[in-house]
Amino acid sequence: MTSVFLRIVNISFTAGWLILAVIALRLLLRKAPKWLICLLWALVALRLLIPFSIESALSLIPSNEVVSESIVSNQTPSIDTGFVVVNNTVNPIISNTFSSETQVSHNPIRIFVSIASIVWIIGIAMMLIYAIISFDKLKRQVSTAIPFEKESYSYRTFVCDDIQSPFILGIIKPLIFIPSSLDEETIEYVYAHENAHIKRHDHWWKPLGFLLLSVYWFNPLCWVAYILLCKDIEAACDEKVIKDKDKNYLALYSQALLECAVQRKRISACPLAFGETGVKSRVKGILSYKKPAFWIIVIAVVAIIVAAICFLTNPKKTNLSEKEPPELIIGADNSDTMLQASTYGYHWSWKEKGKEQEVIADGISPFDDSNIATVYLDNEKHTLKLNFGQEPDSVKVACIEEEYINDEKKYENNIFQTTYDTNTHTIEIPPTYSLYYFIEAEWFDKGNANYGFRIIRNNDNSENEEIDIKEYGYENMAKEPENMSVNYEYVDGQYIVDGDEVFMYKKILVGKDKTAACLGKYIVLTNNPDVTFEMVSKSLYSSNMDDWLNDTIIIGMEALTESFDCFAVWPTKSTRISADYNEKDHPETDISGKTGDSVYAIADGTIIFAGWEEGFGNTVRLLSSNAVIEYHHLNSISVKECDEVRARDVIGELGNTGLSTGPHLGLSLTVNGDSKNLVDYYVENTPMGYIEIKPAKVNLDAQAGAYSDLAKILYADKKKIIFSAAYGLFVYSKEDMTVTQSMDLTYIGCDSTQGDDYCEQFVSSDGEMVYLHPINKNYMFVYAVRSNTLRKESFSLEGISLHEKAKEKKQSVEGYDFDIYMDGNEKRIVYLIQGFTLKELYYADLNYDDLPEYGVVDPVMHPLLHSDSIERCETDYNFTANIDLPQGYSLSPFYQYGGYGGCFYIEPLSYELNQVEEGTPFEWFYSGMIGKAPANITNITYKNGIPELSGVRIENHTTANYLEVIGLERSNNQWPAIMLEESHDLYTQAEIETMKEQGVDTSKLDLVGDYWYFWFVKEGADNYYVLSLSKKEFSKEEAVNIAKTVIIKE
Repeated sequence: MTSVFLRIVNISFTAGWLILAVIALRLLLRKAPKWLICLLWALVALRLLIPFSIESALSLIPSNEVVSESIVSNQTPSIDTGFVVVNNTVNPIISNTFSSETQVSHNPIRIFVSIASIVWIIGIAMMLIYAIISFDKLKRQVSTAIPFEKESYSYRTFVCDDIQSPFILGIIKPLIFIPSSLDEETIEYVYAHENAHIKRHDHWWKPLGFLLLSVYWFNPLCWVAYILLCKDIEAACDEKVIKDKDKNYLALYSQALLECAVQRKRISACPLAFGETGVKSRVKGILSYKKPAFWIIVIAVVAIIVAAICFLTNPKKTNLSEKEPPELIIGADNSDTMLQASTYGYHWSWKEKGKEQEVIADGISPFDDSNIATVYLDNEKHTLKLNFGQEPDSVKVACIEEEYINDEKKYENNIFQTTYDTNTHTIEIPPTYSLYYFIEAEWFDKGNANYGFRIIRNNDNSENEEIDIKEYGYENMAKEPENMSVNYEYVDGQYIVDGDEVFMYKKILVGKDKTAACLGKYIVLTNNPDVTFEMVSKSLYSSNMDDWLNDTIIIGMEALTESFDCFAVWPTKSTRISADYNEKDHPETDISGKTGDSVYAIADGTIIFAGWEEGFGNTVRLLSSNAVIEYHHLNSISVKECDEVRARDVIGELGNTGLSTGPHLGLSLTVNGDSKNLVDYYVENTPMGYIEIKPAKVNLDAQAGAYSDLAKILYADKKKIIFSAAYGLFVYSKEDMTVTQSMDLTYIGCDSTQGDDYCEQFVSSDGEMVYLHPINKNYMFVYAVRSNTLRKESFSLEGISLHEKAKEKKQSVEGYDFDIYMDGNEKRIVYLIQGFTLKELYYADLNYDDLPEYGVVDPVMHPLLHSDSIERCETDYNFTANIDLPQGYSLSPFYQYGGYGGCFYIEPLSYELNQVEEGTPFEWFYSGMIGKAPANITNITYKNGIPELSGVRIENHTTANYLEVIGLERSNNQWPAIMLEESHDLYTQAEIETMKEQGVDTSKLDLVGDYWYFWFVKEGADNYYVLSLSKKEFSKEEAVNIAKTVIIKE
């Protein structure tokens, strides 16, 4: 929607220039026929209606894209009005107001544009509602009107007691309404006027004008244009009526106009009223009317043509539509000498004949002094001005001292970044030494270009040469260190980088720069145990060598934009607060307790400090989202720096270390760098309203028995399953066959399934809302499934229709957690099967009536929290085959005892799996399987290494037919395969007879399963691989193509 809104804004700007031109031409062409003036407004309508325009060198539009659609993604937003003075005045204001830090996720200009687009839509809706209400009001006013019949009238005419002025109502079949107070003579003139309106189709053009005004309501010039259009429509209509009439007719027509005059203060889409607008000026124009001279008509037509050429076309684009990037002009700030740079080294794209094409120019070496331009600056000059032909969306500037420019070993470690000021378009130049500068400019919609030059201070070279800057391609420019890709090893308590640099410490540093909107985090390797965030930040961005750190290397960097909303875990056994928080005098909360009591992490996060701190004793700092939680006066510490912890993990013991008068825990909280009262963030004390959802973190290899309760179903239907456990709340999509939404329950205190902190869980009857209620609290959390949002509300379930889990069950599912739902007229049951680990959590979905009352159920199981990847089984089961399935198909988890030696089943698309008959192999019901088989269960023979069509193992109740050997042309990891077609009897003859005796219509059952089989074999291999594909799902050609994607990694 934002892109549409920005397109409308740009059309509005270009149309604004045409509106101004039409207003000027109205004044100049006062004596021209009024219908020609209306044609000028038709040009405005075209400009507003057509979302594209041809380019012309004659266009007088300063800029056809004032607000670029890429503005929402620019770090330094700007506009292009076509006037340099305006751009230089307005853009610094926009940049200061809406610029965003590189690592901040929420772009202010994107938010502003999104809000503006919503307001725009609301404005359109209000305008249209107003028009509908006005039309309905008029319809009701004329509901009592009676026909006024006259043979000479071409259009149906009515008289009405409830209207003050005549008008036309209707677009397709227009009707004329006249006040009943008018005499018959006046009605003749009124009818002539309204008849002229209809013949001119004004009952179409005026509503169209109002519709355009509704879309462009935010532009004042569009309001002016609509008002003037209404006046010109009436004037043109008057002119059409009187153009061949005598003076007497003109006088009587004017009198009729005065009698019908009304005071209308509101703008409306309809009606076309006889005395609606500008009565005084219209009467004056009627009485002084003279037929326009021919030369005036010619001038007016020429003026319309010129206006169309100049304002319906867009200006030809410069640089960005050509085959080279924009020019770069540079020079010392406040200097009169500004020179153009030549263009070398760029990656550029342009449109030609409707096709996207690319140009890549060869870059020149940045190390060649003969090719790099040299700029000599006086010692008092500290800034350099950069003027691009078109301001880039992104500019990065890096530099290096001259002594390192040709030293390949030291080059990468000594190149550093400096800042380009987007407001002043300058870069800072160090005062004393000479540097090589590399500039990387990017235009998001076209490409990028690289520029380079050398700065030499005049005290280094007394000759002042003319600036001659040349661009060049330089691919290894220093990048923002968001991902530093530093390779290091931890050996014997030391961190070794690239085999030679040794660091003693790995530290996580958190802080906030003065101009930053959020906290930043550096992960560093260092030999300075006292290094701080401020020191690293200054070293990273300063051009002063004295600020650079030689004993520290950054290995990671992140902007901490995720908000810390609340927590529910209390940090220790005791709940007695011995000293409250006070921002000035005591910016922490003290909780008294016994020495040795466990101290817990109150939120998930990373330990960024664990050690002794003067005054605070044993201290732990925990980073969680954009918050830092500090634990003071600990007796002992159980974690170390850089550890990842979960809420409720033990991080130490309560103690009395540091400046302390007794055993207690001192707890402080800063959020986004500001000190906060930690108690206010305890979920019980947070205000009602929306809370940010934190996704569940699940260790699939964790033992299910480690949790107090197993997972349970809260709700199930044909499309989804909602289930929960202590480790989270989950929404599983049966259509996508994966968990699509999850929520960590710990931070809102809803992870307890037993005891005083037990959390009740309810689901609405439609499965759209989940209600989480800590049993001893007066509030609850409401999770909206469709919008994936969470709200804290006062606890009340009054008036809410809740889903009730079925209580009826059969003994065959005794001990399973289950739910029952209706799929049309079919009653189905869903139940959970929990294995040893969380990744072995499955569900079964069966027809309830097919479920036996007693006995063992052997259902088709679907994984809930399991990866579908084959690769994860390479280590566990020595399964090394891989396959590419057609879109939509997926694999089951690995079944260790499936097939001949473990396999994956292929989930069907064209039919639904029901209960598998006991004793029948699963692979005879699925769409197929891919598994392995020991070579010694076959008798396959080879001739010159090529398998022969024999020796494949054929199961009982199966008939097989050998077809061919495929894949002989492939590589070592793509084995040849023996292809067969097999038919499996899904029921024995006795079972079929029994079903018939029970009244089962066996003609509607699949009694045989037909499959394509591929045995991937290699002479000397210990294991073969088998692929089966159902004929119900795949043709022979499709099956062969799938088989050829199988890769064997042994």
